[in-house]
Amino acid sequence: MSAELTILLADDHPLLLAGVSAMLEHSGIAEKILFAENASAIVAQLKRYPCDILITDYSMPDERYGDGLHMLSYIRRHYPKLPVMVLTLIDNPAVLRAIQRLRIPGIVSKRDPAALISTAALAVARGKPYLSPIVQASLKDAESLRGQLGAAPLSKREIEVLRLYVEGFSVSEIAEQLKRSIKTISGQKKSAFNKLGVEHDAELIRYAFDSGLCTAINTTPFDR
Repeated sequence: MSAELTILLADDHPLLLAGVSAMLEHSGIAEKILFAENASAIVAQLKRYPCDILITDYSMPDERYGDGLHMLSYIRRHYPKLPVMVLTLIDNPAVLRAIQRLRIPGIVSKRDPAALISTAALAVARGKPYLSPIVQASLKDAESLRGQLGAAPLSKREIEVLRLYVEGFSVSEIAEQLKRSIKTISGQKKSAFNKLGVEHDAELIRYAFDSGLCTAINTTPFDR
């Protein structure tokens, strides 16, 4: 491959930045590599230099621009034509789908072979979507599960339950507040977890605040 891309590489781990940078240079696709360790640095670099692609981690806490979906949303709004590739350890299908809904064309797992990063970056920079094998497998497994469960969107009642659960209410407290049985609330919580591809409370909390689930009660389409 001939050197042709100006790449902005963002991650809050210096060793990973060095390793990915070396791999990109060795592959021959990078003419110039810029670096950022948080969202503020990403924005500062984009204001100074035109880039062919942004390769960024998903989780990089930043006081000004946030991280995760908040950061990606800001970049998509202010730099709509910039090809973006997310390089992440996250394999939660709900979060991966949320990234896709932001029209982010490339997602690569850090668990995939490192050589795929160059292949993915070149494809995304040329306007082609790229999902790495591990990301594809995560989404496929989730779709298979959704098919078994009926693949319905969250219902209004499931959203109500999750919103209260994320806010710190127990299942029994939610049941009392919504005037339903504990068994019903527990079933609605489990069903919502399955639809989102979430297995643990920590994953739900992370997804809820990244995706706006806590405010989704009036804005999210649901079945009736």
